[in-house]
Amino acid sequence: MKKIFMVFVSAALSCMMLLVLAGCMEQETVNRIHDRIGDEWKNQIGAKEKVTVKCYGEFDGVHVVLLISGGAVGAIGEETVDGVDFHYNYAAFPLTVWQSDKFYSLKEAFESGILTHENLVTVRENHKADYGFMYGSQ
Repeated sequence: MKKIFMVFVSAALSCMMLLVLAGCMEQETVNRIHDRIGDEWKNQIGAKEKVTVKCYGEFDGVHVVLLISGGAVGAIGEETVDGVDFHYNYAAFPLTVWQSDKFYSLKEAFESGILTHENLVTVRENHKADYGFMYGSQ
């Protein structure tokens, strides 16, 4: 009985280790994708400094990100896509959609079917969690 228990404990620990390693590999993959997005954006806009990438939604290989480079200054920005409002503290850095090495605005991604209304709502809630002060009491 003790031997069966030890085998069970050993198997359970092995499974837990595999899950932990899988989670680490998944995060490593996400980090590599975000680094790639930042590098592609940097090359596209000709930035010299590193581009910071913050993801607000990932839907089947589509990443909705905030890309910030250099000294982010500027006017407050707003946009509405399919009735979903987004507010930015830097109008020059709105949320950007990346899919298969191409960048889209939220509106372009929605209108072309890359993002759904539900995706937009999820992204807004995730963005609002970081930038609630921009949304007021909405």
